[in-house]
Amino acid sequence: MTVLRKEKKNRGEEYVGKTGNNVERRRMKAGAEEVADTNADEGGCGRGCRYKCHINFNLQKREGIFHGFWELSDTQRQWDFLATHVTEFEAKRASHAEKSSSRRQKSKKWTSQ
Repeated sequence: MTVLRKEKKNRGEEYVGKTGNNVERRRMKAGAEEVADTNADEGGCGRGCRYKCHINFNLQKREGIFHGFWELSDTQRQWDFLATHVTEFEAKRASHAEKSSSRRQKSKKWTSQ
């Protein structure tokens, strides 16, 4: 039973969790074009989204990325998918003064390739 649950989870399908509760299938969040002209606390990005996905990717592109990721249905392949679509570069500036305990040296950016 746990193998079936794991497979369904990795595919983003609905499954019954370990404690017996139903876990809904993964759904793509509504983009700004589907949500009113607000910051949309209803589970999707609004016009205030800092990543501007609704501008950078049209609905078909976002759906393709979403479905492509979940159709991989294997966590290792999903991690590889993410690794190929994220570029790493030097952090432009520290977010705090020099006394900062932050050790982040790199920043990451999503690319659609």
